[in-house]
Amino acid sequence: MNSQIDWTSEQWNQIQQLVADEVSKVSVAGSFLACCGPLEQSATVVRSQTLLEVEPEGDSIPENLVLEPIKVDDIDTLRLWTLSVYIELKQRQLAEENLIGAISAFRRAANLLARSEDAIIFNGLPQANPTNQQLKDARSPILCRVKGGQQADGLVNRASRDPISGPLGERLVINIADAISNLELSGHLGPFACILGQGAFVEVNTPNGSLVLPKDRIEPLLGTQLLRSSTLQDHQVVVVSLAGDPIDLVVATSPTVQFLNVSNEARYLFRVYEKFVLRVKEEGAVSAFSLP
Repeated sequence: MNSQIDWTSEQWNQIQQLVADEVSKVSVAGSFLACCGPLEQSATVVRSQTLLEVEPEGDSIPENLVLEPIKVDDIDTLRLWTLSVYIELKQRQLAEENLIGAISAFRRAANLLARSEDAIIFNGLPQANPTNQQLKDARSPILCRVKGGQQADGLVNRASRDPISGPLGERLVINIADAISNLELSGHLGPFACILGQGAFVEVNTPNGSLVLPKDRIEPLLGTQLLRSSTLQDHQVVVVSLAGDPIDLVVATSPTVQFLNVSNEARYLFRVYEKFVLRVKEEGAVSAFSLP
């Protein structure tokens, strides 16, 4: 609450809950990744917690070989991203009994925040404090400002591979099955999350000659429902192993509404912000490909 805003505690709670619910509803990555947090308000970094595994090389392994135990990297850190969407309201909009204008603005801000989070998780960013052009290239909305962080590969860039060719409709089934097989061979088991770009999503819901949807053949392989995200390229597909939470989302500060200031023209400035970072604890737990 703030003394400059004539809202009751119930109205503040309504707006805060609205933002939290909207981000939860819209965020695609947040629907399948394990979440960790919140952390202290002042936090700027988190430990990487990367699992370190050293397997012996070669086909012949001597019986007296001393195997290295699994270790966890608790030294290296990841810098948190801070996402912010700013909102300006007039005094009469603040005074509305049902807060219609404020609710519309905060709901839209929450949508942009969730989309930016997805864009960074899937597509990554080339540097800390990215430029507007870098945000656009990553399909992150420009109205969501991104500060802090560090160079980060998204899930797409961590494991891109060339797809197997096949007829329209069949190629998605073939390539997703192949991705699952490769993940399991490297020890990353199901269930699996599978996220599709818009074009791939349309294709997977288009029946073949026998009127069977590719979707109905794929979902039993995954153990979960197919997901889609408009932050992916049209025919991009990402498959993620969920067993053991090899990848998680560290949400240091969950989506929060903050009042900033009031101008001489009685314009009230707010921001909706979040601090988070994608943490990949096990390399090789994701597979990605793009269909031509």
